[in-house]
Amino acid sequence: MASQRPVRGTRSRMTMSIRTILPTAVLVLTAPLVALACADGGGAPAAPADDPELVAGRAVYAGNCLPCHGPTGGGGVGPQLNDGRLLANVPDPAEQARIVTEGRKQMPAFGQKLTPDQVAAVVRYTREVVARQ
Repeated sequence: MASQRPVRGTRSRMTMSIRTILPTAVLVLTAPLVALACADGGGAPAAPADDPELVAGRAVYAGNCLPCHGPTGGGGVGPQLNDGRLLANVPDPAEQARIVTEGRKQMPAFGQKLTPDQVAAVVRYTREVVARQ
């Protein structure tokens, strides 16, 4: 009895399919966990509940800044924001808003993703809450 051999190229096509599907599957399965983490601020410092702009800034920070700057602004991929250098190096909030909108060096531009109100909120949040820890 002769053994059957797989059709030539079948294995590589199957491997390609797995390589194509796997990243999407991981994203689909982890998206709810990321959303849950961002919904509660993802560990970002609390903003005063009576200040809607700071509360909004915390949500923007958790959803956009936290992956690079860390939950409390301690840095990681992006620079540390809670050590006083942010306020020293970028004393003008308008300049920080420009950096958030247009990007700088390794930081991506968020001007197409965030509204001007969201940019203003996250700038204020990082300056008044994160940078003053």
